[in-house]
Amino acid sequence: MKKNENLYTSIYSSLESGIPGVLITSMNQDNQKDNIKFFINKNQLVIGDSIEDKKMTQALKKYIAVEIASRIFSSVSTIRLNKETLEIQEYKKNDLVSNMSKHKDKFFLLEYIYPKLKLVIVGAGHVGQALAQIAEIIGFEIFIIDDRKDYANEIRFPMAKGIFNQDLALSINSINLDSLSYVVLVSRGHKLDEEALRTVIDKNSQYIGMIGSKRRTSIVLNSLLNDGISAKKLQAVHTPVGLNLGGQSPGEIALAILAEIIQVIHKGDGKSLRLSRKSLL
Repeated sequence: MKKNENLYTSIYSSLESGIPGVLITSMNQDNQKDNIKFFINKNQLVIGDSIEDKKMTQALKKYIAVEIASRIFSSVSTIRLNKETLEIQEYKKNDLVSNMSKHKDKFFLLEYIYPKLKLVIVGAGHVGQALAQIAEIIGFEIFIIDDRKDYANEIRFPMAKGIFNQDLALSINSINLDSLSYVVLVSRGHKLDEEALRTVIDKNSQYIGMIGSKRRTSIVLNSLLNDGISAKKLQAVHTPVGLNLGGQSPGEIALAILAEIIQVIHKGDGKSLRLSRKSLL
């Protein structure tokens, strides 16, 4: 087996299982010939070349455990690890080459690799279609649920990884909803939204949003509350869904919904960036 072939196979298997991780490459000049490269996933499994210093490996694992939880999308960074103190800092200076010669520091290139975020859209109408179109550009893995085959099909949703036309609950349960999953309920009626919400409320999804007026959403939430669903879980549902951008068309509504999801992902405040600009006058 070629060098690193098993490593990349393991990375692929980890991502297929929905487990993100970090591919780590040693950058120090004394290790260039060895090309030390290994992978640490979210479950702290280490695959690939080993570092002789076990304390250094533990320091890397602790650092990655924190960093991987604070990122969502794939990214790249360089870190400096002090071999004496085991302190790790992200390195952003321009003198990397000269500093790599210092014996007390180890430099690593970290490539954070995540499975695609899942966007589960319940409802294949105009808003659902617009959601899928914009979400594809952002990079979501898209799943469509609607019992109407005239609406939920490959012609209208060529970007979807999965299209489900079965019973609503059965369709939802066919998708592995986890912490990388974002669910949006935009079906054709509040009864369907209620059924869908009953099914997803106890799942491990990161976000649940439900379209509708305040009156319509209140009816759904009160019905579930009366049936014993906890108020805490219902309060976490984003409904009426989306940021208040003022738009009314399906595309504008879809944009407002995805804007809220991005805000949740990155913990943004939703304010105009112009307000943080210093006055030019």
